[in-house]
Amino acid sequence: MMTSSELKEKISQSASPDWFNHNVETTISFPYIQFTQTFNGLPALYEFVQQQVDGWKNHGELPGELKHSLKYFETIATNLIQFVHQNQQHNVNVLANNWKLVRQFVSKTNTFPLPYHYPEVDFLLTVSKDFGRTLPGAFNFIVGNIQNPLSDKNTIIGSLLAYEFTLKDHTGLSQRREIEKKSINTLRNEFLNYLNKSEAELTSYLSTARENLQSHIRVLEDLKIAKEKHFDDWFKRSEYTFKSFSETSTKNVEDLERTYEELLRLKKPAEYWRQRAIDLKKEGWRSLYWLIALVVVPALALYALLWLTPDGMLRSFFNDDRSLALRWTIIFITFLFFFVFGIQAIKKVTFSAFHLARDAEERERLTYVYLAMVKDSSIDKEDRHLIMQSLFSRADTGLLKDDSSPVMPGASGMFERLFNK
Repeated sequence: MMTSSELKEKISQSASPDWFNHNVETTISFPYIQFTQTFNGLPALYEFVQQQVDGWKNHGELPGELKHSLKYFETIATNLIQFVHQNQQHNVNVLANNWKLVRQFVSKTNTFPLPYHYPEVDFLLTVSKDFGRTLPGAFNFIVGNIQNPLSDKNTIIGSLLAYEFTLKDHTGLSQRREIEKKSINTLRNEFLNYLNKSEAELTSYLSTARENLQSHIRVLEDLKIAKEKHFDDWFKRSEYTFKSFSETSTKNVEDLERTYEELLRLKKPAEYWRQRAIDLKKEGWRSLYWLIALVVVPALALYALLWLTPDGMLRSFFNDDRSLALRWTIIFITFLFFFVFGIQAIKKVTFSAFHLARDAEERERLTYVYLAMVKDSSIDKEDRHLIMQSLFSRADTGLLKDDSSPVMPGASGMFERLFNK
């Protein structure tokens, strides 16, 4: 059978421990011996029932009339244990409905049970020991179950013994006093044993609670240390990540600012070179049209001269007087010279315009390449100087003899100072 401490621990693990400890109110009443006791809480009821079971068992071998009392209290204890097991996780409403069945069994019985510590029990045990066959008459008289007290001799004797025990002012008073004194001593000893047992259980419970508390404190301390370490690690990682992000962002912002400044400084030159390339292409195409015209016109003029040459001029080449032929030859050569000179000049202008247009386009593209290199920070000071020379050097026009592309006087230093501001 489960101990009282085990039952209390089981109740503490239930869904509604307060209901078991405070809402279960039960009354056990044996009116035939004027015994009535009310219990508030299932643990108190179970502790009383367990005490009765242990007390009855301490009496040793019991006669049949008294075995019903032990059986009665054992059945109550079993029902209480089953009730706790079956209703441990139920809510309050279900607990109240199921408790009605157990309470009815506790309150009503037809076997006339007796508490083990009552004087009537010691009296009946003495009768059973000294006058064994008279016990049924004495028991029925004590519990008030008197049907036919004169049925036989033993019944009459047992009833008379119970009568003398019950009447305080008659012959059995001294015997009753001794029996009651013995019953009181038994109750005192049981109370002292119960008190010692309760103190031992309380000490054990306090010791277990202290150990559990210390274990929980150690777990909490370990958890606190682990969380602090986890937080420190996270903070260090976050600090390093934020620092790295801040440095990278600052560098990117500085690169973007520098690129933007370079863009502002080179925006106008780039626009100038783009517009210059457009104008030079237009000029080159106009010069090309003039060049075509100058080629076509001399060809037509030469054809006309050859086709429309006077007969006298051709015969003058074979006469003795060649002055006319010489005169026409000089005119023709002079005419061709001027046309050839114009074609050469227009040709240089045409190809120079296209060449300068291509150079302007290359400078524009080089400007954006330079800006991209500045953004990626992949350009050093020496390369920057070379790019500046390429961007702001004089272009080869092809119009002058031995035309080259020297650096513009002072251009590199001037633009270096401009872009380093």
